[in-house]
Amino acid sequence: MPCRASLAELAKIDVARCALRDEGAGHLKRRLADKLLINCDTARQLFTLVYVLCMRNTLSQRLALK
Repeated sequence: MPCRASLAELAKIDVARCALRDEGAGHLKRRLADKLLINCDTARQLFTLVYVLCMRNTLSQRLALK
């Protein structure tokens, strides 16, 4: 039987995901400040792209070790 989360639990997870994305985007924006000027939306999208690429790379490395 699959586990089902309530709407409140899903909303809580989504709020945490958004907070992590915003925090990561802020760090990325500060690290790149001397190289380029980006707005918050672009920083969030760039953070998401970098995160997905890193996770994809990590997953492929784990699979190669098996």
